[in-house]
Amino acid sequence: MNSQYPRLLIINGTAIGDGSGTGVTLGNLFSNWPTKNILQLCFSNGNSFDASGSTYIPFPPQTAYIDNIVRKVFAGTNLSHRFNQGVQGMNAGIALPTLKSALHDCVRALLDDSPIQMPGPIMKLVDEYQPNVIYSNLAGLRILKSVLFFAKHYKIKIVAHFMDDWPSTIYTTSVLSQWANKTVDRQIRHCLSHSECSLGISEYMAEEYAKRFGVQFTWACNPIEVPGQVCLLTDEHQLTFTYIGGLHLNRWKSLEIIAEALEGFNQQGYQTFLDIYTKEEDRLAFQPQMKALSVINWKGHVSAERVPAILQASNVLVHAESFDANIIDFTRYSFSTKLSEYLASGRPIVAYAPRDIASTRYIEKYGGGLVADTPQTLYEQLQRLLMDAKLRRQLGSRGLELARIHHQKDVVQQRVLDAIQSNLGQASLVK
Repeated sequence: MNSQYPRLLIINGTAIGDGSGTGVTLGNLFSNWPTKNILQLCFSNGNSFDASGSTYIPFPPQTAYIDNIVRKVFAGTNLSHRFNQGVQGMNAGIALPTLKSALHDCVRALLDDSPIQMPGPIMKLVDEYQPNVIYSNLAGLRILKSVLFFAKHYKIKIVAHFMDDWPSTIYTTSVLSQWANKTVDRQIRHCLSHSECSLGISEYMAEEYAKRFGVQFTWACNPIEVPGQVCLLTDEHQLTFTYIGGLHLNRWKSLEIIAEALEGFNQQGYQTFLDIYTKEEDRLAFQPQMKALSVINWKGHVSAERVPAILQASNVLVHAESFDANIIDFTRYSFSTKLSEYLASGRPIVAYAPRDIASTRYIEKYGGGLVADTPQTLYEQLQRLLMDAKLRRQLGSRGLELARIHHQKDVVQQRVLDAIQSNLGQASLVK
């Protein structure tokens, strides 16, 4: 079996098995991969860890030696926290700028673009491992520099996997840092010149990036084990709407609008609840900003193992995204980690989100749920779901069918393996 799985050198800012959406997706994508054929090098944010059984090595601070010196100089001052890590593409450039943040981001970009030097112990470990190909989310200047270094050193190719359109938003908070955005674009193109086929998180991202960068792309999102059958709920007078996920990226604002609509229906005699499962830090940050509506039940964080049962106990599943223009630029081609699980649950989805982002387009194209992009259309779609049990069952069945076709774990894993195998052999490296 191992002969079909090349020795992967994974270079990221998030490790396989990290609790974030990226970590969960990586864990599911590579759960079939022999652990001895994975070596992870990681610029972690301080909370990444290895939960895959593969070898995991965090880059020491000395790798970015100029940044390390700056952090030592500012240690103990109120500025020291600003130099503790490089900008990561997974949350890049989506905050509204202030003069203070613009100056900070400019300094941060200068430090991110500073030279890196691979420590001897890491080089020794990778030399002994002898990788066949590199897999990376490429999410940041330091990662880009490291990926190019190892690709040139070992004359191997690169499989990039983009999970958000962070190349369009990173270092764009002000004119002071826009030079760094152009640097990122050049580095990405350099990396992709060493790729036969790379990956996007959605089919829409794969299509867009193939045009943007002139390289073949396929797509791979969070894969799941789709159940053989699910129990479709019968008519019920009390309907539970369930949201699982983060409230950041202003998703809480869209959730509040959904909750207000459900509250209005309850005043008309319906019985609905909106259960929100989110980590405690998100609840503490955003609950005070939301209206105290009786329809909302705060349920706290839920482990990955419990998600299927919670979805099965729900009547309708909620997907929410921000309508803020700067956030749409970031999420336009993204595919939410939880959508695969939503579809596989056999429950209908209601999505309140811009119509031109990938998750919304996917639901509209293939079915499995209803989409709304204004409060009025949200009211109309919720009314349809509340009044029509047959429609709920039909949408749930369609979502389950879609999950089996596109999101089944072995299907997605094979797509990733095909992309990686297409990159075997020596890269054509240009000095």
